[in-house]
Amino acid sequence: MEIEPIEARDYRAFMRDFHTPGTRAYDHALDISVMIWELMQEQGLSKTELARRMGISKSHLSNLLNTQPNMTLETIAKFELALDVEFKFSFVPAPAPIAEAAVEDAPASKRA
Repeated sequence: MEIEPIEARDYRAFMRDFHTPGTRAYDHALDISVMIWELMQEQGLSKTELARRMGISKSHLSNLLNTQPNMTLETIAKFELALDVEFKFSFVPAPAPIAEAAVEDAPASKRA
C-alpha cells in the first residue's frame, strides 16, 4: 500500500465527512461573507456605507461578516436589499464519502 505525500491529501473531504450542523452553518456563513465582501469591492462600498444601508451599526456588520454562523434569513434579506442583489439557494447532491470515492477512483485492478 502506497502512502500519499501529505501535500496531496484532500482535507476538505475529511472535514466533509465529519460535518455537524455547527460546521455546516460556519461554512455557509463563510461563503456568504466572502460573497458580500466581493460585492462590496465591486460596488465600491465601505463597511460604513453598507451598515447605513442595512440600518445596523458598523460593529454589528463587522460581526456578521466575521463568519457569524447564526445569520438569520432576515439579515440575509437586509444584505440583498442593501446590495441590490438576490441570493439564490439550491440543493446539490452531497459528495460521496471518502471511502466510496477512493474505491471509485481506484484502478479496476486494485478494486476488491
